[in-house]
Amino acid sequence: MAEAAASLPPPLLAGYRRFHAGRFSEDRERYRALAEHGQRPAAMLIACSDSRSAPEQVFDAAPGDLFVVRNIAAWVPPYDPDTGARSTAAALEYAIRALPIESIVVMGHGGCGGVRAAIDPSVGPPTSEFVGPWIRTIAAIAADARTTPGEPPSPELQLRVELLTVERSVANLATYPWIAERLADGTIEVAGARFAIATGELEVLGRDGWTRADPE
Repeated sequence: MAEAAASLPPPLLAGYRRFHAGRFSEDRERYRALAEHGQRPAAMLIACSDSRSAPEQVFDAAPGDLFVVRNIAAWVPPYDPDTGARSTAAALEYAIRALPIESIVVMGHGGCGGVRAAIDPSVGPPTSEFVGPWIRTIAAIAADARTTPGEPPSPELQLRVELLTVERSVANLATYPWIAERLADGTIEVAGARFAIATGELEVLGRDGWTRADPE
């Protein structure tokens, strides 16, 4: 076990030691209860894998509070049952059928690299094995977000695609039959959000469109 720990990158090992001495020590009883009784998170967060956008930090969540799924651009594909592996769909199904999930939030973020690659192919790997097909899905959203055909990349287009990707992801949640059933009977809520990394601001997508969350 000591050898395995020594093989960790030094920053990770140092971080683990700080965690063990700090938060784990402070929340020891909470961790013990979670280990003994299992998890019962009320909210599921679908977020981008970007290292700058961590939902547990954005929402100051304690261990056991959030069931988190992260992928490129926080994208939720539409329901498509087949024999292929679908990591986001699998996590959604598990959350809905095995956990007491009461809400699902899709959280995009400012400066998303997946969105940037979708609006500017020169910065992304469109022919790669896995990233390419994923980005091409978002590129189709980017085409809808352009105000004119061939609109060049810009901060304004980046923002529109970031918001529209969240909107489409939220809409796609309702294509999953076991989510649609719970939406119909009012036992689950879905929402979208966009976290601005530079300013810490959070925009929230609700029934009336996008609004800025009050940080106070």
